[in-house]
Amino acid sequence: MIKFLKSIKRRDPAAKSYFEIIFCYPGVHAIFLHRIAHFLYSTKLFFFARLLSHFNRYFSVIEIHPGAKIGLNLFIDLGMGVVIGVTSTIGIYVT
Repeated sequence: MIKFLKSIKRRDPAAKSYFEIIFCYPGVHAIFLHRIAHFLYSTKLFFFARLLSHFNRYFSVIEIHPGAKIGLNLFIDLGMGVVIGVTSTIGIYVT
């Protein structure tokens, strides 16, 4: 998690502190909840994974299907309306 936050601070000139990134960046919230939902999805707990992804969409306004494969340190900046589907594969250090 620390490496993830440092990568965002390096890539976003508007980020003033780690507290701001943690509490005010919906992309961070979306990725964090997606990691949990993806774990549930990969262990075949599909209902709970989808339920968490729906909560994530409501909370962050970023929709990520729990089956999407997302690499390390994805940074979603200004993510209003971003949709990442089940067949998506995103590499590492993508902004």
